[in-house]
Amino acid sequence: MSMARVPPARFRSPDEGPLRRILEALERILSEIPKTEEAESRTPDERAKEIARNAAIRAAMLSGGLALPPGPFGYLTILPDLYGIWKIQVHMVADIAGAYGKTGYLSKEQMLYCLFRHAAAQAVRDIVVRVGERILIHRPALRVAQQLLQRTGVRITQRLAGNAIARWLPIIGALGVGAYAYYDTGQVADTAIDLFRRDIEFDPQPAQIDEGRPPAYDRELLLGGAKRNTVLDLWEVQRYGSDSYGDQDYVAIYGMRPADWYARGLRVLGRTAVECTRDRLGDAIGKDVAALATRAPLTPGTLVIDPFTGSGNTLYWLLRHLRGARGIGFESDAQVFQLTRQNMAVLALQIDIRNADSLSGLAGVSVVDDELVIAFIAPPWGDALDKTSGLDLRRTTPPITAIVDVLFQRFPQNYLLCAIQVYETVLPASMAEVRARFDWSMQRSYELNAQGQNHGLVLGTKRWVP
Repeated sequence: MSMARVPPARFRSPDEGPLRRILEALERILSEIPKTEEAESRTPDERAKEIARNAAIRAAMLSGGLALPPGPFGYLTILPDLYGIWKIQVHMVADIAGAYGKTGYLSKEQMLYCLFRHAAAQAVRDIVVRVGERILIHRPALRVAQQLLQRTGVRITQRLAGNAIARWLPIIGALGVGAYAYYDTGQVADTAIDLFRRDIEFDPQPAQIDEGRPPAYDRELLLGGAKRNTVLDLWEVQRYGSDSYGDQDYVAIYGMRPADWYARGLRVLGRTAVECTRDRLGDAIGKDVAALATRAPLTPGTLVIDPFTGSGNTLYWLLRHLRGARGIGFESDAQVFQLTRQNMAVLALQIDIRNADSLSGLAGVSVVDDELVIAFIAPPWGDALDKTSGLDLRRTTPPITAIVDVLFQRFPQNYLLCAIQVYETVLPASMAEVRARFDWSMQRSYELNAQGQNHGLVLGTKRWVP
């Protein structure tokens, strides 16, 4: 297969760091649209699946091999791993297009869509529009293309944490990373097959940004859009609640409505408003965890850990219901950490919040043998949540199973109770992988919102059974 070189698009350079390097890699990938030697097949569906299987195996072998070096050496392989998998996937997409006789329709827009539809759906959703059985491809204007690439890069950067934590687990981590590369490549193939098996048309007019309509304050704007890293004003917090849930007091935290906690000087970022556990849910989770903890073996004490603290509201409610327990929270994002620490200080809450990622943070925790360790696990969902198919626990950042495995290794002598926040709909295969790790587990849903907007909880124990 040869490569047709096309002039690379130039995008505004973001700040130094992982996002800049990812965008540079994306530019290289998208500037080299492969020319495939794959001829149109008489049975394109079967041939496309065969191409997908072969590519997924190559991706798994590459990714698993690069993940073998443990610890800090493994970190150095993350970006080469990412770039290598993308190379395999772009060739696969080109071959699938060839199998369907659609090589003439292969464009940069379609390649971006196929590679990231499953992992950054919100970022690329406007590129392809389905009209009945036809597909309409929008060619974005330059400014729109810049924003698409930037948003996609942000999503991928968020997912790097999942690869990083797995590389600290010798052999097991490499197997997990290889398995995810196989799964990820399969998802790219599914998108490509669904795209190229349909009639394709190009929109002659480039897509433009609608400057006149005020944006909806929804998950997309606050989590992946312009308000992600912005400290929200009160009206914005209330607007998010109204636009998304029909309730301006939706983001109630620390036992207060938005107007009350804002008046006391508490502040949150856009993404924190989306990802925080609001009071009604936090209270319900705290009650259920505390009730189950009373059935644990008698222990010298209880330690509550929140590896992804965010606003700290879940930890606040857990400690309210677990009287006498000590709590530790970790928040790796410096901006979120500073705001949460300020909020805790304003409320005079004696909760230990540390500016560290979950991996290094757990390594520094002192624990007594036989102490009950309760871990609330709620990593960022990002594009792991699809409101149609549900939450894929394998695609959170990091994956849920990777977090659970680290906890098991870190606390080998302790009774463990894990409380995992989930959506009301979860992909069954991903749920089965999580629950299989525990000695006992149960799942419940909290009917606090309209149907299709509710959260739930998976409770799992290790080394004891209620």
